[in-house]
Amino acid sequence: MFVVMTFIALVASFSIHSTLIMMATQKAREVAILKAMGAAGGAIRRVFIAEGVYIGLIGLASGVPPAWSGCKLIEKYGLPLPTDVYYISKLPVVMRPERDPGAGGSPWALCCLPPVSRRCGSRLRPVAG
Repeated sequence: MFVVMTFIALVASFSIHSTLIMMATQKAREVAILKAMGAAGGAIRRVFIAEGVYIGLIGLASGVPPAWSGCKLIEKYGLPLPTDVYYISKLPVVMRPERDPGAGGSPWALCCLPPVSRRCGSRLRPVAG
């Protein structure tokens, strides 16, 4: 289950990165002004890193509690399955607290790892904007 959730989070992180890349290209003029005023590439890179971290944290905070409570509800009340199709009558859900940080932390890490959008914004030359 962890592998499936990690792949789902990987797809979501691609969406976040495409958003950051689009923001970097749309904000090329503002980045060029900052570079012309003397901002270093590292400072602009930190802005993009902070935005990716914040987007990941907001997604983590808005996604983990509903998922956890939904799993607890399914674990308590069960989710009936048609027995003529499946060999089981209810959907089995096993909550393991030792896996919760990994299930919540891996999507956040995937949002923070690839530096593609940070390079797009920090490598712009002032003349390009």
